[in-house]
Amino acid sequence: MNGARDEHAPCQLDPRFLQPGDASDWHLYAETIDAVALCETSCPISRFVSCARTALGAGQLATEPDITLPADGVIAAGIICRGDNDTALALREVINRYGRPEDRIPVCAGCERRLVYGGEPLGINEARLAARGLCKGCYSATGRSGQLAKVYQLRPSHCADCARPLVGRTEPVPDGHARYHSDGRCLGCQTKYRRARKAA
Repeated sequence: MNGARDEHAPCQLDPRFLQPGDASDWHLYAETIDAVALCETSCPISRFVSCARTALGAGQLATEPDITLPADGVIAAGIICRGDNDTALALREVINRYGRPEDRIPVCAGCERRLVYGGEPLGINEARLAARGLCKGCYSATGRSGQLAKVYQLRPSHCADCARPLVGRTEPVPDGHARYHSDGRCLGCQTKYRRARKAA
């Protein structure tokens, strides 16, 4: 899925990127797995991030059209979108991981809620920024536990699942390497891990 949907987008007019009917297990379909792989390997990073941003606000409540939700029933930026909080977190992670600094959405490193600065109203799944990338609740909790210095994790040298050497989001990806995503995994392995959790 892509906001621009230009002629170069690999997902354009491809039914594999859409949920077939009401099938709740469509993340297990071979076509869906192929579509996610196509997203991850064929889409330039700039389009990947743009797609994630579009999908983050593409959903809508029929009863409250002013409220925007994540996309539902599509694959966007390698994420199987279900219109829920997990979808929003996954799309934000893509934006923050691969986007330019001005594109990034501040998310608490502890609870992963969207961070809101002082004076701004709080919305659903949002929290007030305290310091060091943490909301007030997580900052207080980690400070009390003495674990404040451990909030940030350095990128590991190899993917925890496939063991390929990892590179950062702005670095070229040599043969045999993979781009780091999160939780010690490359982008492909993290996607598979999420898919397996949903299937369980």
